[in-house]
Amino acid sequence: MVETNNLLLGLGKLYLKREGDTDGKYRMVGALKDKVEFTYKQEIVKQKVGELMGAPRADRINEEAMLKAQICDFKIEQLIPLLGLTVSTTALTVTNSIRRVEEHITGISTTDTQTLSQTAKSKTSVHITSLDRATDYVQGTDFTMPTARGIKPVTSAFRNLTVLAHYTSRRTTKRVRIGDHKTLPVMSLMFTHKMKNGKMISLIIPRCHIEGDITIPWGEKEYTAYDISFSALADTTQPEGRRLFHIVKES
Repeated sequence: MVETNNLLLGLGKLYLKREGDTDGKYRMVGALKDKVEFTYKQEIVKQKVGELMGAPRADRINEEAMLKAQICDFKIEQLIPLLGLTVSTTALTVTNSIRRVEEHITGISTTDTQTLSQTAKSKTSVHITSLDRATDYVQGTDFTMPTARGIKPVTSAFRNLTVLAHYTSRRTTKRVRIGDHKTLPVMSLMFTHKMKNGKMISLIIPRCHIEGDITIPWGEKEYTAYDISFSALADTTQPEGRRLFHIVKES
C-alpha cells in the first residue's frame, strides 16, 4: 500500500552557511521557483575476464553530487555567496550610491523655478534635452539652477516639453564588489522539504561550492529568476562512504 506521506510534491527551502560555522548560521537563499534538482553521478569501471560474458568485478572510481535551484526574488544579501564572496553580511557596504533620474518638464515660465522630484547630486550632473533628444540645452544659456533641486528657464524655447536627467545620491544602500578573487568559498548547504504529515526531509551537503555561471535576466513579459548550481566537495573529516552528502527523513 502506498503511504501518501511519501508522495512528495512542492519545493522547499534552501540554506547556506560558511564551512565551519555553527548550524545557527544557516541563511535562507531566496524564494525558490519551478523545481529543485539533486543529482548524484557515479563513474564505474568493470573488469571482464577471459571468456566470461559478464564482468566479475566493478568499482566506483569517481562520484559527484550536485544541486540545482531557481531563485525568483532579488536580494543583495543572497547574492554574496552566489557571486563568490563570503556568506558573511560584512561583505555588504552601506554607503551612498548614485542613481540616474529622468523626468519631463514643460510649460514653466522664465520667471518661475520648477522643483525637481529629487535633489541633484550636483548642478553639473544635470543634462536637459528636447523631447526627441535632438537638442541639448546649455546651463547658463537656456536655463539656470538656483538650487540643486530647481530649474529656471532663460529662453522661451526651453519652456516646451523637455527631458531632464540628473544624478542623485541615495544615502541608505547596499553594495557588493565582485571580481578577481581566485579562491572559491566553501559552504555547507541544506535543502529542506516539508512532507504532508508535517515532517521534514533534509538534504545536506557539508562541503560545496558554486558551480557554473549565474545569469540574471530582466524580461519584458517574465519575472526575473535565475538558476544556481552547487557541487559537492568531499568532507575528509568523515569516514569513507560518508563524505559527500546525507539525506535525513523525520519519522
